[in-house]
Amino acid sequence: MKFSFIFASMFCFFAIVFGSICTAQKDEGPVGIFNSQSEYREFMGAVKQAAYRDGGSSELQALVPMLNDIALNKPVGWTASEYEADGSTLGMLADADVRSDLEMLDDQYEQLQDLNAEIQKRAAEQIRGLDFSDRENLISQIQSIRESATNDLNDVLLPHQVERLK
Repeated sequence: MKFSFIFASMFCFFAIVFGSICTAQKDEGPVGIFNSQSEYREFMGAVKQAAYRDGGSSELQALVPMLNDIALNKPVGWTASEYEADGSTLGMLADADVRSDLEMLDDQYEQLQDLNAEIQKRAAEQIRGLDFSDRENLISQIQSIRESATNDLNDVLLPHQVERLK
């Protein structure tokens, strides 16, 4: 009886110590636009709660992948492509077959890659200031970020390319 108590106590001690070490290591260093894994998790937790909790909206749910991409500093559409879902317009343009179908010039694609980096930086600054407690305003703020990116994209593409892409 004493042996099993001592063994169980030692097991718990090592589990707690080892778990603490592993958790501490996972939170080291920046993640995407955040200073730590815990900041990223806190942000995405707030996004998901606002999107899926009681009173959440399908509009906000549709924007979760885009926000995750921005938070991780990945090209918009990356999260969707990882889960084989519909990606973003910029994500679709990464496909050489799509660019060929649009008759996109290499210079245009280079412009779009530069633009994507600029959009990511601008959007990252904007999402840090989002207020998740105000869901109505939150959706309009996120849609504004998305519309701004779409407008920038439309400035690079020719009208017939925009239509074909749609």
